[in-house]
Amino acid sequence: MIQRPFRLLALLLLSLASTRVDAQGGGLVLRACTLPGVAGEARCGTLRVPENRDLPGGRMLDLNVVVLPAHSGERAPDAVTFLSGGPGQAATPMASWLNAQFGALRDTRDIVLMDGRGTGASAPLNCEMRDPADPRALAGDFLPVEAVRRCRERLSGQADLARYTLPEFARDLDDVRAALGYERLNLHGTSFGTRAAQVYLRMYPDRVRSVVLHGVVLPGAATPQAHARDAEAALAGTVRDCMADPACAAAFPRLEDEVRTVAARVRRGPVEVSYVDAETGRVTLSLSRGTVAETVRKMLYAPGTASRLPFVIHRAAGGDWTPLASAAVSDRRMMSDAGWGLFLSVTCTEDVPYLDTLAARATESTTLLGAYRVRQQVDACRGWPRGELPAGYRDPVRSAVPALILAGEMDPATPPHWADSAVAGLPNAVRIVVPRAAHAYHGMPGADCIDPLVVEFIRAGSARGLDTSCIARVRRPAWIVDEPRPVEVDSLSLARLTGVFVSAQPPLEMEIVQLRGGLRVTFSGGNPPMSLIPISATRFAIEGAPGVELSFMLHHGFMRGVTVTTPDRPPMHMSPRR
Repeated sequence: MIQRPFRLLALLLLSLASTRVDAQGGGLVLRACTLPGVAGEARCGTLRVPENRDLPGGRMLDLNVVVLPAHSGERAPDAVTFLSGGPGQAATPMASWLNAQFGALRDTRDIVLMDGRGTGASAPLNCEMRDPADPRALAGDFLPVEAVRRCRERLSGQADLARYTLPEFARDLDDVRAALGYERLNLHGTSFGTRAAQVYLRMYPDRVRSVVLHGVVLPGAATPQAHARDAEAALAGTVRDCMADPACAAAFPRLEDEVRTVAARVRRGPVEVSYVDAETGRVTLSLSRGTVAETVRKMLYAPGTASRLPFVIHRAAGGDWTPLASAAVSDRRMMSDAGWGLFLSVTCTEDVPYLDTLAARATESTTLLGAYRVRQQVDACRGWPRGELPAGYRDPVRSAVPALILAGEMDPATPPHWADSAVAGLPNAVRIVVPRAAHAYHGMPGADCIDPLVVEFIRAGSARGLDTSCIARVRRPAWIVDEPRPVEVDSLSLARLTGVFVSAQPPLEMEIVQLRGGLRVTFSGGNPPMSLIPISATRFAIEGAPGVELSFMLHHGFMRGVTVTTPDRPPMHMSPRR
């Protein structure tokens, strides 16, 4: 389920500038720091904890902690903490985005972010599963066996991989809570972070004031057991929605047949595709059934990419697999810096031992994904050190703590019935199913009311009286029924488009550099670099971000500026830095 939830200018990395000691408690020293996109001072530091609490004198881990302090002098005794998904994603790189979405909570409460052990800057278990500069490798297996072996051998020399589980994460988080002096925490978990939240809630029930679960992963759910079935259901729902929309139905009147055509083709064997990759130029790669199925499943994760899926399937059914190949490579590139070691340590202990491989094989003929992900993870976990779980770990969590549970109606990873199962043990929970939403809802028209609901719930510490009527106004983004085909641009023309560009409002800087087949853009604020795919000599699409384009303006060969267009924002003009 590991993923890199992409949103332009949202996934921001830390830029720490330690200046003075601010607080100290329980071994945690916080210093003033500045974070891109976060106004005012934050507090940053590390807490040292044992890797193995049963081994005195053993290896110690430095947990990376960021506190966004409350604006009021009358700070509440409880803090808000956000638990990231994956497993393998770090929390602190999301500081700017979380502050933008939930910063209203800082009127009286601190926001606390901790990179869980094995992620971010907390003794990371990072491994490169494939070369991000090689499209052929990116289009290969989800978990290449040889890469997993190298990863295991390298990490085993420095870490006890059996100690990187969610119960250990919960112990770390409670150590951070105690060191900072908070009485209780308000937990906000997303995707696999919801399992972490449930684990903490069960282990430390008196230290939780409220809990938000967005995209529930149950402790007893053996992922990826249901991936094939749930992805097939989300795909069928996407096809139905397309057929119910006049524009989409007119563009793709035979979409159901085209889905079957694509599935039948990849079942016969790999598809060879030649296309222009922004990083490397023209390349020929092979798309297997597993890669195609995983790409389709990941496109269903977000409303924007799901709204492009009918177009991608239509083109593939007609013999043009370029959009699908580009989507596959883009998705894998965004996952290249994921915490694969932590992903494997958690899932090889908590999920894979409980998979039913016979049941997975039964999905081969009825779903596009079939048993692919189950096989991949079973093979990857052979030889990976397995941790121990407490008795009853996989049982449903039961608690009277107020809970807000969010589910996307068409989520291919954590469908609404998982939220239903969680609610059964949480009598003070309110469950919200966002119509047409997937694993994410941001960017959907009308969805801007959801985060304020979360803020209201956490402030009150109760879902009683929470007005959720705005959810009915959430709509699917417009369908993408056509898009320009990528073109090849010569090296000299690409070179003319490079440079640094600035915008006064909002204050932003971006750098454009040349690649072999396109350009690369890096926005200020610590955003990761993104590839630009040429769709004309002066117009480029951002790889992996449907509808986001950069248009370069030249006058007599001289650069006048760049216009950035996105589906949900007014165009932004940026000028060359003089």
